[in-house]
Amino acid sequence: MSLTETDDLVMRIGSFEALKPPHPQSFRSYSTWMRTNNPLTEDDASFLNRDDDFIALADDYEYGLLDNLLERGISRWTSRIVTLE
Repeated sequence: MSLTETDDLVMRIGSFEALKPPHPQSFRSYSTWMRTNNPLTEDDASFLNRDDDFIALADDYEYGLLDNLLERGISRWTSRIVTLE
């Protein structure tokens, strides 16, 4: 391996290590959407059970208190509709 290739590898490893996990609410929101809308088969969606494998693509948590309350309220409301069917 050349010095240039080694430098490139070190830089890529450093950029991977700099990635942070998502805020718990961001992960919960994504996971809820995936489970509610079912874009994947159950086997393909098993990755949603491994929350420590996710990374954040944005630096900061974007949601505020109002977003959190709305999302939880909508989630509870839609889960009640699903159970009534």
